[in-house]
Amino acid sequence: MACINAPLLPLPNVVFFPKTALPIYVDTPSYGRMIRDCVMNGLPIVVCMAYIQDLPPDQHGLARQQLRPAIIGSLGVPYILEEYPGGAMKVLIKGITRARLISPTQNLPYPIYKVEILTGSNCDTDHLCPPQFAFQVGGQGATLSRASCPSQDSSPQANALENQNPKGIDGQLAHINNILEAWVMMNVTNSEERKAFFSGLETTEHIANYVSMLLIRDFEIRQTLLETDSLLDRIHLLGALLRDGIPLKEDREVVGAIKQFETLERLARAAN
Repeated sequence: MACINAPLLPLPNVVFFPKTALPIYVDTPSYGRMIRDCVMNGLPIVVCMAYIQDLPPDQHGLARQQLRPAIIGSLGVPYILEEYPGGAMKVLIKGITRARLISPTQNLPYPIYKVEILTGSNCDTDHLCPPQFAFQVGGQGATLSRASCPSQDSSPQANALENQNPKGIDGQLAHINNILEAWVMMNVTNSEERKAFFSGLETTEHIANYVSMLLIRDFEIRQTLLETDSLLDRIHLLGALLRDGIPLKEDREVVGAIKQFETLERLARAAN
């Protein structure tokens, strides 16, 4: 188990995926200091989705809240793009790999956690089907194809959802790729920026990660996708969630099925 100490950046309703880029605006002094320290020393940070929890009112009756980070997040390298008067800054974080929070090692001036670096098919598609995924960038955008691949065992969750969405893996890959391409063409008006985005999509994992991060509205489902170890399982889930082909409008029956499955899994773990 490979572990490192990494500063923690908890972000409400934001799920950060490996091999994607996340632009953020930082105006909290402690997190600004954290970003500067990491940039100066060449250190990664771990970005986790933060659940907002309500606390009992304080002695004056004022409402209180705290951020509880998800256990699974992603390590990324921060880059300061622009600094503003007063200490605020525009930052770009480039994702590296997934990580699991183990325990805090520091609280002030900013939180640092011991984290386990997670490897596997979700982080390294070479172990899945090395060169058999082909991605081409053309004049009109991006296309993706997949050659035959040794069969992979899917989770019961993905198998159940695949029955609702009977496209094979080839069809599901083409389906989610087409949705991403259409979304980018609609929302990125600068042709050079579109070209740069498409040229950066070098693997199937890049595509699945960006679809998971940008085109799924429900943040709990995004977190479930991040925690899914198998890339093939994640593609099955994305194909089922977006079977109507509409970005940010996932199938509500599929969302309900995934959440019910997650609840049953948590109850089973608690019972053991």
